[in-house]
Amino acid sequence: MRTIQILKAKVNLLTVDELHREIKRLIETKQKAVVDYLNIYSANIAYEEEWFAKFLNSCSIVLCDGKGVQMGAYFLGQEIPPQIAYNRWLWEFFSFCQTEHYSIFLLGAKPGVVEKSIEVIEEKGYKLSIDGYHGYFNKTNEENEEVVKIINTFCPDILLVGFGMPIQEKWVIENREKLNAKVIILGGAFLDWISGSVKLPPRFVTKFGLEWLYRLILEPRRLAHRYLIGIPQFFMRIFWCRLFGN
Repeated sequence: MRTIQILKAKVNLLTVDELHREIKRLIETKQKAVVDYLNIYSANIAYEEEWFAKFLNSCSIVLCDGKGVQMGAYFLGQEIPPQIAYNRWLWEFFSFCQTEHYSIFLLGAKPGVVEKSIEVIEEKGYKLSIDGYHGYFNKTNEENEEVVKIINTFCPDILLVGFGMPIQEKWVIENREKLNAKVIILGGAFLDWISGSVKLPPRFVTKFGLEWLYRLILEPRRLAHRYLIGIPQFFMRIFWCRLFGN
């Protein structure tokens, strides 16, 4: 698969159809693959944290999750990767899993959100083998081992993990070898979007790359530093990289 480099992290040049074909190949070859995503926030973490950059670059697939990454690619003179935003793509993904008869385990969010997400998925007419567990458990002791056991008992083709960055990446690093899932997809706040706990932005907001502003308005205290500091910081690093290299 073709990739480009944004600061210290790779991103794959994949359309949705190509992504689904690659996921199918990974499941069939039983490679225990990991799929993650790159946006401005994760690109900044990778720039500052060597372990995080190493993790992203070791993933089988890294998706372009945002206009910011596309703009970064443009300013660096790179090929612009297709954007695959989770809040839109996941419905296509569920259709793909239904067609291929892939089982899915959802992991993350507050207690009750997973159950609501599964309810919404089923109400929309998807017929999937699906289960899940919330993300509010101790990830360092026997409670974590019990969650791993629950996942392995279900033995999903695909495990979707949404703890937020970089917690979800650390958890995968520490537990990947113990998990029976064939493909692990990291999804951040995907369960909040599916369940309706957080409202999706209007399409025009997505079209103009203003999802960050929409989310900032919804959660100003939590996201102010990520966006008001992180976005200018990302583009300063992009321009520095363009002028002087890494």
